[in-house]
Amino acid sequence: MAVQTPLTGFRTFFAQLSPTWLQGEFGAKYVAGVIGLFGDMIQNIANMGVKAPWLKTQTSPDDALPLVGEGSNLPRYFTDTDATYRDRLNDRWNTWEFAGTEAQLNSQAMLMGFPNARVYEPADWPTATPTGYWSQFWLLIPSEDHSFTPGPTYGDGTTYGDGSLYGIAGTDAAETIGSLKTAMCLFKPGHVILRAIIFEGDGPTYGDGSLYGDAGLVYGSTENINISGTC
Repeated sequence: MAVQTPLTGFRTFFAQLSPTWLQGEFGAKYVAGVIGLFGDMIQNIANMGVKAPWLKTQTSPDDALPLVGEGSNLPRYFTDTDATYRDRLNDRWNTWEFAGTEAQLNSQAMLMGFPNARVYEPADWPTATPTGYWSQFWLLIPSEDHSFTPGPTYGDGTTYGDGSLYGIAGTDAAETIGSLKTAMCLFKPGHVILRAIIFEGDGPTYGDGSLYGDAGLVYGSTENINISGTC
């Protein structure tokens, strides 16, 4: 039995498969150079498509990240780069393992640059309104984590559609709110609602460790920014 040369692609395969009358100069160019080349192109494209979601390989392109994220139900945050989003997607199994926990909600806020963000439940913050509901929570962003200030309010002369965000002002305010709401609604427990995202002013807030009666302590000395929850 003749020993077959290992195949390296469709061009080699078709060259070996060709009958004698197609192995001459012009026949070989047609079979290997046209038909075989077309087969190799289809093969390469198929290989790229199969390997695109393999995020740890060097052949995985960045434009595959949105599709992998959609399939993993992990949206891209406004703070993500291609590298950080790829890392988050590679860790998606561990991320979803702890979905619905307070630790995961805090962790998602940390990924967006809020390392001291904390989730508060009614047991942590009994005076927060509305009272009487156990199935709610607030996300508090302390003042040291942000530089936002109270934004336009209805009736103050701001033009609707000028790019301003009602209630909050600052760089990337709309993108920040959008990503935080997306994360909180995605990873919260199913039986609770996000009541609000609160950006603390520079005054102390209940639950931040300040002691009532401390010298010079005035609660709410700077206005907090309350962004109503939607889920």
